[in-house]
Amino acid sequence: MSGPVYLKAIPRSGGTLFITLLDAHPEIATSYEIYEKGLTGDNGKPLSIQSILGCLEDSKHDAADDSNWIKRLPYANLRAFLYRARRGGLCVEEIIEELNSLSRHASFDSNGTRLEFIDALMQRKMQKQGKRLWGGKTQADLYKLHDRHPDACFFIMVRDVRDVYASMANRGIFGYTPKQAADFWKKTILDFRKFVSERKPNAMEISYEKLATEPESILTKACERIGVGYSSEMLSFHQKEMTLFKNPHGHLSSQQLQQPLNRQSIGRWRNDLKAGEVDSIMAVAGDLINESIK
Repeated sequence: MSGPVYLKAIPRSGGTLFITLLDAHPEIATSYEIYEKGLTGDNGKPLSIQSILGCLEDSKHDAADDSNWIKRLPYANLRAFLYRARRGGLCVEEIIEELNSLSRHASFDSNGTRLEFIDALMQRKMQKQGKRLWGGKTQADLYKLHDRHPDACFFIMVRDVRDVYASMANRGIFGYTPKQAADFWKKTILDFRKFVSERKPNAMEISYEKLATEPESILTKACERIGVGYSSEMLSFHQKEMTLFKNPHGHLSSQQLQQPLNRQSIGRWRNDLKAGEVDSIMAVAGDLINESIK
């Protein structure tokens, strides 16, 4: 059995699209943004497992449904974590079961325990769907993930940062300046390449532009990396009952992803960005942009 599948992606780079395409594969179950930060309080300090269980017990009283139950929780990060787990098809009771299955001595003060719990939630989705491989988006340290799973498959989404910034400015509240977005984009890609150079993992860069224009070719290569055969079901993702579509909880891409794969957003920066914004981005990342979108 192959190892888990992890995707590194900055916001608005196409990561949710790629994860959804993988999730439509009959052998792969992928989860969305269930990140370590969600297991911290609003002060940024890790919550204890017992405090999370206590909050969930306190907020359950007379809750009409899972959404209402989560809404009553006192910590914004934890609410976001649980909503995102529900995008992956898990209900609150299942999440509680996974919390209770951790070692009695475990603590979310430990980075390893947080990663163990997130892995368990991803595996829970795999088991529910009767698939054999699991994975999802990650913000975790790739070296630590590789230490835990040397056989994992690592992907990174690479999309023209000018289009990334145009999407950030158009949807959501991201708060990046053009320079900050370009710095973040460049650092994420270079850090991934450094990790690949040093650890030699099973890894692949996914070009958003090529995924949109040559989907079967790119997905075939991605499936080879993962260790499964290509499935045409991946391209009919928009017609399936994906977990994200059932419980989007405000995901910015959920409605867009209920349409067929298309190339309409490629080059949107030409109409959406001002000349000064483009200049700021190119000053930081021009060389890497020209290389990555060939």
